[in-house]
Parts: sequence; structure tokens; C-alpha cells
Amino acid sequence: MKKFIKINLLLVLVLFALSCTSERDNSKIVDFEDIISKYFKSYGPVFESSIRHSGNHAGTILIDKKKLSKIEMNDIKNKIKSDGWGEIENSENYSLYCLSHYQLIGILYPNDLIERNKKGEEITYEDINSWNIGLYYNKNGVNSCER
Repeated sequence: MKKFIKINLLLVLVLFALSCTSERDNSKIVDFEDIISKYFKSYGPVFESSIRHSGNHAGTILIDKKKLSKIEMNDIKNKIKSDGWGEIENSENYSLYCLSHYQLIGILYPNDLIERNKKGEEITYEDINSWNIGLYYNKNGVNSCER
């Protein structure tokens, strides 16, 4: 079940065009553990790393919806933005934040087993009782973070 969720989140990240671009300077990663500790620690997060290669990292944080309300998540989103992450996309159930061109946080609140992104593409979930928070870093850049 966890593997299915992880695969689905990776699919979402791929669907949002998270491919490499030309190499840039200042591409230092903000450690995923620091992100978890800073924003989500008090909500009982479960982190699963899915990609761990030199210059390319991805993982998923799962947090039970009973432990983290939408109001609390809105406070977290505001803190993320005040810490310099740019809001790239925001819809009812999905938000995407980028730090420079190299790192992103995708926050998903699934209500149904099948959701659709803004492009109309299906995103399927096995567990709709948890927040799905995707973390992605690529030293060469992330297309979704280009403006």
C-alpha cells in the first residue's frame, strides 16, 4: 500500500514536468529532514525516500488527516512562503512551492480515490486519509519551478 502511494506521488511529480534543465549555480539542497522537522514534525510524519541519487532526491511525507487540519496546513503553507518558497500552483486539494529552481514541495489533500490536476490528468490514491507531501530536488533544476 505504501509503495502504491509512493509510486502515485512520483507519477504526480512526473506529470508536473519535473525533468532536468541546464545546470545552474546555487543549487544546494535544503535537507529533507530539515523540511520535515521545520514544518511537519509535530504531526507524526512518516517519510519514505523514493529517489536518492547524487543530485536527484525525492520522497513522500504522509500525515494522517486527523493529526493535521486544513487550517493548520494553511498556517504551514504561509510559513513555507514566508521562508522564501514561491507558490507556483494552488488549487483546492493541491499546492506546489519552489525554492529557487532546484527544489519543490507538493502538498496534496486527496478527497477521492481519483483526483484530477489542472490539466485534467487523473491522480489515483489508495489512502485518502493522509496528506501526501512530495519533496523533490534536482541539482540541474526542476521545470515546474521555471518561470
